[in-house]
Amino acid sequence: MTVIRTLGVLGLCALPLAAPAQSISSMLAQSGLSPEDFHTMGQAARTLYADTTPVAGASTTWTNPDSGSHGGVTLTGVEGNCVDIQHSVHPQGAEEAREIRNRRCQSDTGDWLNAAE
Repeated sequence: MTVIRTLGVLGLCALPLAAPAQSISSMLAQSGLSPEDFHTMGQAARTLYADTTPVAGASTTWTNPDSGSHGGVTLTGVEGNCVDIQHSVHPQGAEEAREIRNRRCQSDTGDWLNAAE
């Protein structure tokens, strides 16, 4: 399984933490996911924390019928106003799942922002 640790964009991810900064297009190319996949994946994640009280272990799945990509998302931790998110994604044509993790924290204004882990 490929693991991508992230720090920020598109409401979901952008820069791997353990590697030099990459452009969004480079991240997308390496992930095998389309921009629409990232959007769908982010929307699924938001259902677990944005309009409800986040609970560690909560999970959901997503699919993009246009690309054939699909995956699952789980809240792996809740600490104060932050949630740790783990995505297991299956890009179209990929032989193995890819794991993407990120952390989002709710600001004083109520917005959910990407945060360093």
